Amino acid sequence: MKLTFVQSDAEQRVADRVILNGLSLKKAKVGTWILPPAHSKDGKFTVIDSPTGKDVYVESFDTIDGALLYALGIRDKDGNAVQVWDRHDALKDWGNFA
Repeated sequence: MKLTFVQSDAEQRVADRVILNGLSLKKAKVGTWILPPAHSKDGKFTVIDSPTGKDVYVESFDTIDGALLYALGIRDKDGNAVQVWDRHDALKDWGNFA
């Protein structure tokens, strides 16, 4: 799995292209991108996940904790984001999650 923290306009364009390909049912580039609030449309941490190139998932988080854990695949049994991690100091308060 390739995880990219978007830090430039070029990386932003790649992430945008992945979303567009996912919406149009075209094959998307495989990987995971985390957009910081400065690069995100809604001012949150946004994760774009394209595990196989066929399906593209986009989730927004208030904290880097929630975004990073979702990007690493830590989700509930249905594959949804685990919201308990999406709060300030969640990892510090909950200890070792592995």
